[in-house]
Amino acid sequence: MIYIATLVVNCLMNDCNIYSATTRTLLYTIRGNGLMRIQFSPDGRYIAAAVATYNIFIWSTINHEHIQTFNINNAAIISFDWSKNSNYF
Repeated sequence: MIYIATLVVNCLMNDCNIYSATTRTLLYTIRGNGLMRIQFSPDGRYIAAAVATYNIFIWSTINHEHIQTFNINNAAIISFDWSKNSNYF
């Protein structure tokens, strides 16, 4: 099954706004002390954002809910990538 993401991402400075592409409403804002990377999963079901405060945030592109926050203790997240099946990064 392939999902089509219905989100629009607009990043300025340290903030990224995530909008619904269908309703054009702001769903959430990622406020990061240094946003390092934002990336959709290969299957389009998730979006992940890494910030310099050692966190990776995961949201669902299906229901637009925050799913989980991963804290990587004392390790700056410069980059990450999703597995091909979108189960890991």
